[in-house]
Amino acid sequence: QGNGVLEGAQNASSQEYYVKTFEDELKCLYAIMLSEKCGGLPSKHATRQEPWEKACLDPKADLLDAYDLMDAAEQKYFHLFKKEASERQIYATYLELAGYKEL
Repeated sequence: QGNGVLEGAQNASSQEYYVKTFEDELKCLYAIMLSEKCGGLPSKHATRQEPWEKACLDPKADLLDAYDLMDAAEQKYFHLFKKEASERQIYATYLELAGYKEL
């Protein structure tokens, strides 16, 4: 489910299927991010919400569109978070199927 005209994963796509199938696991990852406060990084919601949503919720955009919006500290946290998630087989399977953009 997207935001406004941006639909998130393309409707009826395999991406949408994976996001729905792994919904509980994604909620768990989100809870981890929240509890860690994204590695203690300051929020950029006020200044970056619109470009972030466009990069993340546009099914035609790829991972680099969002990645390029991150500063060096955010990129470091993303790589650490991705690595730690990938150490659990359920997330490794999800990432292999859906791709890192869906993280």
